[in-house]
Amino acid sequence: MTTRLYLIRHAEAEGNVLRRFQGIWDSKLSEKGFLQLELLREKFKDIQIDAAFASDLERAKVTGEYAASHSGVGVVPDERFRELNFGDWENADAMHVRTTYPDDYFKYQYRADLFRITNGESFAEVAVRMKEGVDECLRENQGKTILIVSHSASIRAYLCEIMGISLSQIEKVGRIDNTSVSIIDFDEDLNATVVSLNDMDHLPEEIITDEGNRKYTQKK
Repeated sequence: MTTRLYLIRHAEAEGNVLRRFQGIWDSKLSEKGFLQLELLREKFKDIQIDAAFASDLERAKVTGEYAASHSGVGVVPDERFRELNFGDWENADAMHVRTTYPDDYFKYQYRADLFRITNGESFAEVAVRMKEGVDECLRENQGKTILIVSHSASIRAYLCEIMGISLSQIEKVGRIDNTSVSIIDFDEDLNATVVSLNDMDHLPEEIITDEGNRKYTQKK
């Protein structure tokens, strides 16, 4: 009996546009974000979702509502799917952080095992709460198709956990873009098989969020 998980990153929000750290900062979706959501909804029109969950932050909840709209299921908010808490970096300009705290910024990008900002979370802590939340959703919906909307750092931490990748090598996971869809199948013992990562086939290039040196669709 296979349980399928569609793991989605939220649509573009203010923090993405302004290039500010938006962990637990509850920033609003942008105009482009809503364009992304219309195309995400179209992508899921022929996919029946049995249960839908999302981070309790608005940008994730609204994304979940669009993705699950054709299935007629409500979206259950869950704090465990929130973005990494960036602590003192919350709502800070990304370029300012990069130039002022180059060592910490390097850890954020490439050595997630060493990263923690004052008053914030570590990637390891995020991986634990994400897996706890996902596993609970899977156990309660075995043999079904579920959808979870979360955030970039949280999804990457979770993928490291289930793919057996050390957080010291988080770059192996690649980017997770706005409204990208990753598909993961689970057996009865919750062993994971990654079907695809960061699928953005529904987005034309002109409305993909520009976050720097991103990677395009990665599929196994």
